[in-house]
Amino acid sequence: PSLTLTSSQSSLEVDFEKAVLTAAGGVPPYSWVVDDPAAGLLSSSSGNSVVYTRTGPGDNAITVTDSEGTYAIVVIDQP
Repeated sequence: PSLTLTSSQSSLEVDFEKAVLTAAGGVPPYSWVVDDPAAGLLSSSSGNSVVYTRTGPGDNAITVTDSEGTYAIVVIDQP
């Protein structure tokens, strides 16, 4: 099955709000990377699910990659 990435929130309005990101499909294990660490942090860089915490303004992209190099991206709106 193809790799999918879902987020419990599409927008985080204030600092320290959280979203749960979940990967499914693809070929585990998964690795996670956040595009802008100044705008938000991940609870872990591995696993099926991670918690993203907003730490500043600016939309942020989170990428999950499976063991075969397939990736999926979600963007969190952070006004």
